[in-house]
Amino acid sequence: MSGNIKHIFALIILILVAGGFYMLAQSDTMFKGSQQRSEEIAAETARLQQEVIAPLRRLTGVTIDTNFFSSKEYTALTYKGESLPEPVVQRNNPFESLR
Repeated sequence: MSGNIKHIFALIILILVAGGFYMLAQSDTMFKGSQQRSEEIAAETARLQQEVIAPLRRLTGVTIDTNFFSSKEYTALTYKGESLPEPVVQRNNPFESLR
């Protein structure tokens, strides 16, 4: 007898969960966010297509004159940058002992 009660109780819970999901799906609050995000992604993709990909496709006919790199002006360039200082350690690594 207790087995039948467990099955009936499980069936009632299953019906309540299914009914709750049905009500949520009918109210359109569950799927509205994903549809709106899908539209935003499509708009962003179209914008990137126009701003980035289309100009890149026009670059196929571009040739670079490499004679510039052998010119005396280019070879006369010197690097006058400064070397970066060593980073200062702020604290000990707590995972150092695990290595």
